[in-house]
Amino acid sequence: MLLALATGPAAAAAPLEPRAIVTVPAQGARLWRAGTAHPLAVLQLLRQDDEVRLAGPVQVEIAFLAGVGRVFVLRGPGSFRVGAQEVSAVGAAATPQARDLAPQWRALRIDPARLGRASVSLRGPQSEPLELLQPRGLERAARVAQLRWRRPAGRAQARWEYTVRITDGRGAQVYAATTPLEALSLPPEVQPVPGQAYAWMVEGVCDDGRRAQALAPFTLADPLLEARLAGLSAAHTGGPVVDPLAEDVLYALALAQEGLREESDAVLRARALPDWPLYLGVDAP
Repeated sequence: MLLALATGPAAAAAPLEPRAIVTVPAQGARLWRAGTAHPLAVLQLLRQDDEVRLAGPVQVEIAFLAGVGRVFVLRGPGSFRVGAQEVSAVGAAATPQARDLAPQWRALRIDPARLGRASVSLRGPQSEPLELLQPRGLERAARVAQLRWRRPAGRAQARWEYTVRITDGRGAQVYAATTPLEALSLPPEVQPVPGQAYAWMVEGVCDDGRRAQALAPFTLADPLLEARLAGLSAAHTGGPVVDPLAEDVLYALALAQEGLREESDAVLRARALPDWPLYLGVDAP
C-alpha cells in the first residue's frame, strides 16, 4: 500500500510546486516525471502532472489537505495523473474514489524543513557524549513532568552521578538536583509556565573519572495549543476510520506541524515508519 499527502495549493501555483508526499511506497508503484521513471521513495514529493503508475493490485491514497480537503484512493493496475487539487485516471485505469477529510486535517501544511531536535552535547577534557531524551523543544505537560537522558557509552558497571539544572529564559536557575539514575521526576512545586522558554542541563561524573554534559531547550505547550491538540486527538481516534494507516500519518503530520516532533515520530515508529528527519522532502530530478 502507498499513501501520499498533498497540500492542495491554489490552481494558479506553478506546476513544479510539490503537491503531494509519499509516505508508504508499494511494490509495483513508480513515479513518472518528464518521461523518466523513478522509484517511489518514502515521502517522495509529487508535482502537478506527475504520473503514478501501479503495475499490480496495490492501493495508493493521495490527500489534498487545503481547499477541497479530499482523499483520492487509487487502485492498480493503471496510471494516474496528479492535478492541482485532484487525481485523474489515465487510459483504462479505474476512476479514483474520493472521500472528504475531517475538518481538523484540512488546515495541515507540509513543511519540508528539517527541524533540529537533538540535545547539544557539551564536551570538554575527558568528556563523553550524553543525550537528553525528554523534554526537548515544544512539549506537553506529561512529557515535562519527568526528565530522561541516556547515559554515556562504556562499561556497564560504571557508576555515574548526575547533577540536573533547569533555567528559565533569563538564565535564572529554577531547579537543581542530583541523582544516580537516568531519569528524574520534577517535584510538585516545580511547575514550568506554559509558553515560556526553559533549558535543562545534565552534568555527569563517573567513578572512573569521565565526565559528560548536555543541554536542551524546551517550552511547555500553552492552553490554546493543548485545546487544538485535543481536537486533533479526537479526530484521530473518534471519527470513522476508513484507513488506519492514513489516519496515523495525518495525525503525525498534524503533530509535526504544531512542533511536537517527538510525539509525531512516536506515531510513525509505532507503524514501523522512519522518523521525519530521515527522509522528509525527498524529490526526484
